[in-house]
Amino acid sequence: LGEDAVPADLYPWSYFGLGGRSFERLKAKKCFVPPILSELILDRDPGAVEAWKSEVLKGSPFDTLITGHYASPVPCKPAEFGAALDEFLRGESEFEGGDLRLLREAQGALAKVGVVAESKVRKKSRGEEARGGR
Repeated sequence: LGEDAVPADLYPWSYFGLGGRSFERLKAKKCFVPPILSELILDRDPGAVEAWKSEVLKGSPFDTLITGHYASPVPCKPAEFGAALDEFLRGESEFEGGDLRLLREAQGALAKVGVVAESKVRKKSRGEEARGGR
């Protein structure tokens, strides 16, 4: 993108100081399941996610992921990849509960009218384990 290509200079890499801990997690370039996938897509069929994870982990060793929507490459070894998907499959997220609220409300509304299936992953945000889940 060239200079002045984005209104108000709102380039994604210029949001310094905004977004809190969840945004810091995104910027950290660690291996994780992005919230849009964990809340609206992958949670419909955790069995398929588990099978896909197993197939990927059976393949050749790797140390980098090329993502479709985030800055790439992302340093990630097979153990980190598996751990990120295991965290998702347990319904855990390092993202803030408030940051996930919009996606979870959207998922509920879409499921209610039959646009998407209900989530099959019991979800909790970081810290909810200590409070006994939701």
